Amino acid sequence: MIRVDGLVMLGKTKPELRRTDGRTFVCSAAWHPDLGLIRIYPLAVADAPQDWGVYSVDLERNPADNRPESWRIAAGRAPADHPRINRQFTRTGTVPTSHRAATLDRAYQPASLQQANTGRRSLAVLRPTGARIEWDSPAGVFDHNQLALFQEDDPAAGLLPRVVFTDEDGYPH
Repeated sequence: MIRVDGLVMLGKTKPELRRTDGRTFVCSAAWHPDLGLIRIYPLAVADAPQDWGVYSVDLERNPADNRPESWRIAAGRAPADHPRINRQFTRTGTVPTSHRAATLDRAYQPASLQQANTGRRSLAVLRPTGARIEWDSPAGVFDHNQLALFQEDDPAAGLLPRVVFTDEDGYPH
């Protein structure tokens, strides 16, 4: 277990329901001067740390996860403990809007997703070129947990935005 001070929360994933016990989890991305870009889990949905908040928290490695950027909150794992797990974070500040780009500039930045995959990294900040939005019809592949834009009564009638870009190595995504 390590005490991490000065941790900047960057964002959280969409909530995922664990069907075995009914708990809902989110995973988070954070940045720390010594640890770099990291992921922290499990977090509860309620009272999750605010994006761009600066926090102190005890973290530990999960022996079942070998990704170098993965950490978990050093707290109880029982289902009864889950609603309170976010209380482990102590907020110590906020990154001012004017400093947020500089914070991301210090994060792990491979030239491509291929480089990130080769390095076995599940988190990275990419510098896309030629980014554009395409609109896809969700017909036949609609994920009912994802909100389609401009949908009416039929969720499959909406449109799903998709960002298309090329990374620095020239690979399209």
